[in-house]
Amino acid sequence: MLEPKFREHVEKEIDKLLPMITIAGSDREEDKKMWNYEHFFDFSYGFGVGMMLGAIMIMFETYYKRDASIDEKRDAIELIKNRAKKIKKDIKKYQR
Repeated sequence: MLEPKFREHVEKEIDKLLPMITIAGSDREEDKKMWNYEHFFDFSYGFGVGMMLGAIMIMFETYYKRDASIDEKRDAIELIKNRAKKIKKDIKKYQR
């Protein structure tokens, strides 16, 4: 389980991460085939969530000086899932 102090820090940082996760992309057929997606938003959303999880894991390693356990990784994923609607809305807003 993530400590409350660290969890609070991560929750604050998630909102700061969204504008940094914007990716330039397209609905070009070659990109769709290469990355296997139909709609660019779906790709952007998956990419953004993956970047957030990576950022949280870096924060975790910096804070605790160790790798997260499986349960701690699941807790980090839950933090992201709890903000799914906001993340989708913000990715649409920041998508270029």
